[in-house]
Order: sequence, then structure tokens, then C-alpha cells
Amino acid sequence: MGKFLVRSDAKALNLVRWLWGAIYFVWYMLVAETKAHLDVMARIITGNVNPGIVRVPIRVNTDYAKTLVANSITNTPGTVVVDMDENYLYVNWINVTSEDPERAREKISADFEKFAKRMFE
Repeated sequence: MGKFLVRSDAKALNLVRWLWGAIYFVWYMLVAETKAHLDVMARIITGNVNPGIVRVPIRVNTDYAKTLVANSITNTPGTVVVDMDENYLYVNWINVTSEDPERAREKISADFEKFAKRMFE
């Protein structure tokens, strides 16, 4: 199925992209996941939640990059992408600190987008 699902081009074999992927994996597993798990555990214990759905602008262009960002958000505890269009992700967030799309982007997806751009654009 790979030949039908993955476009073949020289970019896929770029060693720098693979290196950024490895760095992203380590950062995601050690930093992003740990911070999110600790935050959710504290919210469960204290009951301090303010759930809601926020519109988050997405600043990556390729389908692969958008998919990486959306999956990273969904796999991180406390956030779930419930819908997506060309320019926005709609994220169910456990603690809405701002309904402003730009502030929400900084809190939710900005770090993921940095890595997605380096790997897929």
C-alpha cells in the first residue's frame, strides 16, 4: 500500500529530515508528553478544569505536516483534535486559557508545527 499512500520523491530520502524526525520523537516523548501527563494528573486531583473547543490556526502546508500536528495534539493528554479544515484545527482542550486563536496556537500547536515544517516542508 505504500506506493499508493506515500508520494515518492527525493525529499523522503533526505537524511536531515530523518534526523529532525528522530529529534522530534525524543522531544515529544520526553518533554511534551511528560508535561502534558503531569498537567492532566494535577487537574484530575484538584478538579481544576475549564474544558472547551477552541479554533487553532495551522501554519503548515503539506498534508503530512498537518497530519503530524493533528496526531501530536490528539496523542497529548488534555487535547483532542475534533475537526480540521484547510486553515484551522478545532481542538477539545481540557483547560481553555484563551479563546483567542493565536494564543491557543501558541499553547497547543506551535511547538509541533516547528518540527513538522522541518520534516515535511
